Amino acid sequence: MNILFPATSPTALIVILVCLNGCVQPQNLYPVRGRVEFEDGTPVKSGTVEFRLPDRKKVARGKISADGMFSLSTFAMEDGALAGKHQVIVAQTILYDSTDQHQHSKGLRLVHPVYASYDTTPLEVVVHADGPNNRVNVVVSKTPPD
Repeated sequence: MNILFPATSPTALIVILVCLNGCVQPQNLYPVRGRVEFEDGTPVKSGTVEFRLPDRKKVARGKISADGMFSLSTFAMEDGALAGKHQVIVAQTILYDSTDQHQHSKGLRLVHPVYASYDTTPLEVVVHADGPNNRVNVVVSKTPPD
């Protein structure tokens, strides 16, 4: 038995895609910018910072630049994060060559791995719907937190 489906017009497809996009993307995102730094104030020079609300599956991410600065993105570049109290992780991917000397010669300071998992991170940041979120400081250490 052959079932024939009527041809769908391009206009109908565009309307469907716009509706789906509006249903998936919440409109209550707030721009978040900040800096990831060590306890002594020096910047974390590489990695990714992620903010996650405990009851949500959507994560806001930002690439950490060489000066420690980041801007969060949830759906689009630098669109921000949802308001509320977020768990924060700082993840670094470090590529090593065959010698330890090479790594130490670059002076790269690594964040302790406890900050790289939502199960172990002690970091929390509140994103405010009614206030500035343009200078969020995330402070980490090379050693496990107390």
